[in-house]
Amino acid sequence: MSAVSILNAVRQRFKAEESTAAATLELYVNKAAAIADHSDIIGEVEKQIRILTEARECLAVIESVIPSTPPQAIDSSTEGEA
Repeated sequence: MSAVSILNAVRQRFKAEESTAAATLELYVNKAAAIADHSDIIGEVEKQIRILTEARECLAVIESVIPSTPPQAIDSSTEGEA
């Protein structure tokens, strides 16, 4: 497995975390029923903001290492060639 493949896998993981946190925040802000489920809504919102921020920071680091490349665009047939 190449370094680019590994970074693309990690990128996808952070994108999933980013999407999940953003969706959770949207739910907390826009759906009163979601708030009723949490006695510490301020703490829950803060937690999701921290998760979202960390995911975005990690994605920025990955993007500084390799350019944005869709995972399917990587040609694995050239792996291991010198």
